[in-house]
Amino acid sequence: MIRQKRNLLLGTTVLIGLASVIGMSSAANAQTAAAEPEQAAEVVVVTGTRLQRPDLVSNSPISTLSAANLTAQNTSNIETTLRTLPQFTPGATEYANNTDGPEGVATVNLRGLGTSRTLVLMDGKRLPPFDSSGVVDINMIPLALVERIDIVTGGASAVYGSDAIAGVVNFVMKKNFEGVGLDVSGTRFGEGDGDTRNVALTMGSMFAEGKGNAVLSLGYTMREAVYQGDREYSKYNLDPSKTGADLNATSRRLGSSNAGWTRVNLGAGNRWFTNTGQFLTGAQLPATNNAGFNYNPYNFFQVPQERYQGTAFVNYEVNDHLEVYSRAMFSSSKVDSELASSAYFGGSTLDFTVNVDNPFLSTDQRNALIARYNQLNPTAPYNPAATPGSQQVSVAGIRRRLIEMGNRIGINDTSTFQLLIGAKGDLGISGWTWELTGSQGRVNFNAGTQNDVDIERARQSLLAISSPNGPVCLIGGSCAPANIFNGNGGIDPTTGLPMSGNISKAALDYIRASYYSSQETNQQVVTGNISGDLGFKLPMATSSASASFGMEYRRDTTDYNPDDLTQYGGAMGQGGTSPPLAGALSSTDVFAEVFIPLVEGKPFADTLAFEGGYRYTQSSNSGEFSSWKAGLEWTPFAGIRGRTMLQRAVRAPNLNEVYQPLAAGLTEIQSDPCAGAAPVTNATLRAICIGQGAPASTIGFIDNPAAQQAASLTGGAVALGVSLEAEVADTLTVGFVVTPDLIPGLSASVDYYRVDIDGAIDTLPAQLIVDNCFVRASASSCALIRRNSQGNLEGDGFGISLAIANLATLKAEGIDYNINYKLGLGAIGLENTDLRLAFGGTHTLKNEFKDTPVSATTKCAGRYGPSCGEPIPENKWYSRADITLGDFDFGAQIRYVGEVKMEDGQAGVFEIETIKPKTYLDLSVQWSFNKSMTLIGSVDNVLDQDPPQVNNIPGANTSMNTYAGTYDPLGPRIGLGLRARF
Repeated sequence: MIRQKRNLLLGTTVLIGLASVIGMSSAANAQTAAAEPEQAAEVVVVTGTRLQRPDLVSNSPISTLSAANLTAQNTSNIETTLRTLPQFTPGATEYANNTDGPEGVATVNLRGLGTSRTLVLMDGKRLPPFDSSGVVDINMIPLALVERIDIVTGGASAVYGSDAIAGVVNFVMKKNFEGVGLDVSGTRFGEGDGDTRNVALTMGSMFAEGKGNAVLSLGYTMREAVYQGDREYSKYNLDPSKTGADLNATSRRLGSSNAGWTRVNLGAGNRWFTNTGQFLTGAQLPATNNAGFNYNPYNFFQVPQERYQGTAFVNYEVNDHLEVYSRAMFSSSKVDSELASSAYFGGSTLDFTVNVDNPFLSTDQRNALIARYNQLNPTAPYNPAATPGSQQVSVAGIRRRLIEMGNRIGINDTSTFQLLIGAKGDLGISGWTWELTGSQGRVNFNAGTQNDVDIERARQSLLAISSPNGPVCLIGGSCAPANIFNGNGGIDPTTGLPMSGNISKAALDYIRASYYSSQETNQQVVTGNISGDLGFKLPMATSSASASFGMEYRRDTTDYNPDDLTQYGGAMGQGGTSPPLAGALSSTDVFAEVFIPLVEGKPFADTLAFEGGYRYTQSSNSGEFSSWKAGLEWTPFAGIRGRTMLQRAVRAPNLNEVYQPLAAGLTEIQSDPCAGAAPVTNATLRAICIGQGAPASTIGFIDNPAAQQAASLTGGAVALGVSLEAEVADTLTVGFVVTPDLIPGLSASVDYYRVDIDGAIDTLPAQLIVDNCFVRASASSCALIRRNSQGNLEGDGFGISLAIANLATLKAEGIDYNINYKLGLGAIGLENTDLRLAFGGTHTLKNEFKDTPVSATTKCAGRYGPSCGEPIPENKWYSRADITLGDFDFGAQIRYVGEVKMEDGQAGVFEIETIKPKTYLDLSVQWSFNKSMTLIGSVDNVLDQDPPQVNNIPGANTSMNTYAGTYDPLGPRIGLGLRARF
């Protein structure tokens, strides 16, 4: 009967053995080994294959995260738990502000190979990507309906198509739910902040005399903000390269140069307008007013979030040969971000001018500007009788923090919808079934920034003349002039001193800017396959071969629409241009799998079987390519099973990589080699700087980019006129699973994995381009750097060109291990008592990449730094123990993150060479005080382990001076929850 098989055929994944014994019934383990399923008459579909047969198990390593574990940790966001597992490095997390992607998005990153190389599924079906990057925001997944999460190591493109290079994360949902469920949970950090609250109401019922089932789940999540200024170690932007015993010493504080008194460049170095009307050189500047602006306290550490979700599942058995099903999902998420006040950012204001008769200038300041005007106009010097406002001086690189404006506020609203409809049944041929599924997904993302500054209006506001009613703008109209030169303005929070100038409310309102954009991404997928018994068996086998055949069509489209200010980079704090983007990609796939028992029931070969698969893809952009898999399973005798799988996986270019228009932006580098005095005495360095566009007169006066952010130019394949091919990966997994009969309840697995990616789609990191040019004397890299008229790496159209191509090779290699044990204690007189133990982890042997075929290899296993990014420890493991005592379930978990060292080539650049190991203790208790209600308490990081402090490393998302995704950054997290079932 199809109804009897419904739970196993809808979606993809069932691991009956260890997963059902240990993982599903308790919070005993964060993950379980993929063990042998119990023998059953039902046909089973396993994650990693579409084959269906009663005795099939996965030849790819599978780890499982149970719903019980999510419940025990009072998890509000699934990503919070996933990133602590040994197989993952952090993707986008709740600890994000001012990131490259949309705020509040949560992503997963297997093996540190990138979020775009980790395929996310729900019940074996694709979910719509949140934008043109092709990556899924797992915030859309309803936590209350998750039964378990299957994590498949190694490529799975032959089964699921493009993107499954590092592996697959498959969310298996609860089916045939009956009754009413209420899940309420909340967490708070030990310092009394960062509250999260999660409420989910789930209702389900059978109908049509048990032939159908309908489930509706509604959820609400709220998360409060934590600022970087709320923790001592993240209050200041700190320089990791300066020496000193105290990592928080004042001498380490970096900050932004857009601070204090207004700074300009008149062609002979920087000058400062003071609040008392002076015009000083750097040598004359008081030390107290030369401090950088500390923007950290204004940035969110944990971004706030408000999310609504609705999910419905319906399935109905029409007859014994046909079942129809559907799912509908909706999620709406609002996430705000916050940054320090905007500024005259130097690079955005290269062509600003000030008229020398500006009424806000003091006598000293005016005389200095007149001298500069005469220098630039020797044949027509300053004339006091000239038309007011007509004699103007270029004041390049204006820098002045607009504290009076208040903080910049980012608004990020995401709504996600997917409708999936499917049908399945048998073909009327013994053992053959079919399934046809179609889905339509749409994600709308609306982003905006408020309280920034309009560059053009700011330019107009600096051209002021006197009038009977006081200073007015030269252009007249609604323009209000801005005084950034003379007088006491807002108080600089870093120095406590008044800034120069005194900008009126009218001027602030005139130059204030808000800008918005919207993006809609759509995905349509149609998949059909048949599966069954081939009707033949080999001479030494007792079971016949089986196969699966199918086709899939997928189409992804995106349409990004910025307003004019966003599109042309018209705001001070925008960081560059953001042109419209529209495009479509489609692919048609044909796939097949086969499972052939080779030997069965023989000595030392209880089972020996072959599994193979092939997928042919025709892509609208990348042409034709194929993926395949070939594996063996070997059970020499009961209780031990060996498995190996060799696969060819692919990832086709995503919409962003193909269609992104040319855009100016920002990128992080450690420093500019041309800055300061170094090129004055180094003829080779001087020649390189001048060759990149720096005027000879600027040598010795070139500034480092503000906040270590250089200008950049990026674009997709179409805009750059290049062609991109699909990435190709060869993956190998070899391992075994042990379930000894002599020790019931024990299961252990060990798996070796290797992933080699060739032709990975990437852009050269900015720091690597700088190093290749100035350290390795690469002329091609030097040609990618272009300097403005001040010699700086700032301003639209200048900076570092980041070209996209099939550049890189990536390699990941390691060993996964899991041990799980369940023991009933009734034999020693403890009735209704179970002890459950779990230990698992990953030993990373290799994680490395080469940006180009001729580049040096960057080794990241056991390393961290500006190129490697988040730490990738060689050893990362967990150990968990749970015991059930009547109505109580007590759990304790230890999480270990191994030692990591600064990546090679950075010795002497960063003082923090080694991050010591971190060990965390988590505790939980569940009290089922009646048959329908359970109270849940949890504390993560019970011992309040402080995060390792590395200070702010460019390119590594460490503005909070630590790696917040790898380590617990905000102290103990205390949770309380209630689960009710009626």
